[in-house]
Amino acid sequence: MPGRCGKVIRMSGFDLVVSLVNVGLTVVLVVAALVTVKFARDAGRDSAKAASAAEDTVSAVRDLLVVAQGTAEAGQQTVEGLAAIRTADAHDRRLRRLYHIASLVGQINWKARHTVLDPNFRLSEQSELAGLLGGLEDELPECKALASEGQANQVLGAGLRALPEITAALKRSHASG
Repeated sequence: MPGRCGKVIRMSGFDLVVSLVNVGLTVVLVVAALVTVKFARDAGRDSAKAASAAEDTVSAVRDLLVVAQGTAEAGQQTVEGLAAIRTADAHDRRLRRLYHIASLVGQINWKARHTVLDPNFRLSEQSELAGLLGGLEDELPECKALASEGQANQVLGAGLRALPEITAALKRSHASG
């Protein structure tokens, strides 16, 4: 092999193998460095994509949070609306029940005045009235007495006391609704 000065350098076989191994290792290290640079560049690109995806995810989660808050508010309004509907429905049912009781009190009064009753006779309206009074006995004690009376003259007296009581209950119920 020619040297730098044009001289031929003679190498032993062992030196030649060592030099070739050194060149091979150098080539392997250079290739490894290039592969490392490529992977680093790809990792940087992937990291930038991951950061962008994370920002998109954060933005999407914020949007979902806004939607969830709106949904929660709408749900709360729905619950409040349903509660108001239930309250109004309960009030309406109570009014209809009181009107039915008033109607029965009027019918019992009319029959007690215009019909000759057997002393132990009980009007069917009295039984119906007793069924309607469930839960209202304390509020309407005269109506309760009317529902339980059996003598004709007692029915008439209880009916006369029950009329102002049911009228007052209807007025209170209208005023509260």
